[in-house]
Amino acid sequence: MVALRRACALSFAVLLVVSIFSKCSSSESRGGAYGRQQSLHVCLAALRRARFYAEAARQDAAPLIALFNACSAHAQAVAAKDLAERTGARLDEDVLAIIDEQQERIDELVVQLHGEA
Repeated sequence: MVALRRACALSFAVLLVVSIFSKCSSSESRGGAYGRQQSLHVCLAALRRARFYAEAARQDAAPLIALFNACSAHAQAVAAKDLAERTGARLDEDVLAIIDEQQERIDELVVQLHGEA
């Protein structure tokens, strides 16, 4: 019985030490669980998708599909900008130009679709 109590106390002490060390070794930073490099890679991937959808919106002859692609490009660019601002990642590309360009394209397509209805 004494050996069982000793084993339980030893197990509890080991778990307590492990839990204390796990709290001290947290990998979270100001940017969250991911570092700036990881955030930058996510932002750049979103910008690549934004450029892809922007090009698709320019090339598509069907206004409704072009509108969908322009909205997708706008959303991806806004997401990249927001994530970069929250995490401190620096984007070399002009995200605001993509956002403004796509907003203008969306406005044109909405007027074009509204005029057809």
